[in-house]
Amino acid sequence: MAARINTRILFRKLECIFLIQRRNRVKAKWATSQPKFPSTRMALQNFDVNYGTQLADLWPSVRVGMLSEQKYGALVNNFSEAADVIKELQLQGARDFVCSNVSQGDERHGTTEEHLHACQTR
Repeated sequence: MAARINTRILFRKLECIFLIQRRNRVKAKWATSQPKFPSTRMALQNFDVNYGTQLADLWPSVRVGMLSEQKYGALVNNFSEAADVIKELQLQGARDFVCSNVSQGDERHGTTEEHLHACQTR
């Protein structure tokens, strides 16, 4: 006949053994769990490099606008039918936030630099 063993002690030992199995204990990989640079900072650096040169003096105000309260914006492709897209956006209530003193019927063609130069001369 077998000796009687207190089952509570046996269950405690089994609980400790089966809580965390050795094969499931995996160290977190720093390369996937903690990125060196957050994606938001990488995007801001990219914008600073690209749009900082294109917008020059206007870039700090555009950057502050991007970082403040959430806004919706559209970037019009100069190589498409820009006039039609601009008219459609204006009908939907959109406005030009880069050059706010442009008249409503103005059709812009050309590069961003030409547009900014035209805005500054008005």
